[in-house]
Amino acid sequence: GKEKIWYEHVFAVLSRHHSVKSPARFSCDFEIGIYDGFKSIYSDAYLTGCDTHYKDSVRRNASAKGLKALYNNKNGDYGTGFQTIVRQTWVMSIVPPEDISKCWKFVRKEYAKMLKQGFFKDHEIQVAKFISYFEKTYVGVDNGQERKPRFPHTFWNKHHEILNDLSRTTNCAEGYNHALNLSTPEMANIWQVLQMFKREECSAQKKLSENLANEIHQESKIRKEAREVRHRRLKSLVEKYKDVSTRRFFNKAVKFYNS
Repeated sequence: GKEKIWYEHVFAVLSRHHSVKSPARFSCDFEIGIYDGFKSIYSDAYLTGCDTHYKDSVRRNASAKGLKALYNNKNGDYGTGFQTIVRQTWVMSIVPPEDISKCWKFVRKEYAKMLKQGFFKDHEIQVAKFISYFEKTYVGVDNGQERKPRFPHTFWNKHHEILNDLSRTTNCAEGYNHALNLSTPEMANIWQVLQMFKREECSAQKKLSENLANEIHQESKIRKEAREVRHRRLKSLVEKYKDVSTRRFFNKAVKFYNS
């Protein structure tokens, strides 16, 4: 189950029975259950959301509102307009937290212009619901009135993480979980699970030895270098935020996410 009560129970056991202290920083995805469950036990910890899951949650909501085809349409103005709106919600996560409200007003104006120009023909209601969802969940606006967002700005905004070269995702943990799922039989018993952990430990020791011996696979090096280059491009963009207008920053950031 993914309800708050189960996560709360797990974290309570770790804290009270195994003396696991509050971590300085804890990353997770955008499940409300784990967010509320963790905060109820470790209220002083800095809780941050995974940037990959943030983008996925925005896309999933668009799909749930019947906008998947519009989002994937790269040939016409209608699809391009909605893709730009989605990308702008991504850009919201890299502006300074104190400027989120100001930047959202800019996105709102851009949305109003596109709406007036007929960009969302036959999808106006669905797009309006998507905008409302983002306002309530992340910005903190409900029917034009300021409200506490479902997820605090500090949880999903990555401006400071980018500038300080901190991890923005839980991709490493997701990759490990995926590997465990592939190597563990369905409905495995405790002995099969223990064997799986032994295999994973042997694999981890082998990878560590290879890394220490500088025998990293060329493909891994290429992927790592590509990620580092992209991060440097994003960091350079964020560093220049205050040197350009809001419009210019958003245009550059949208172009970055489209590349």
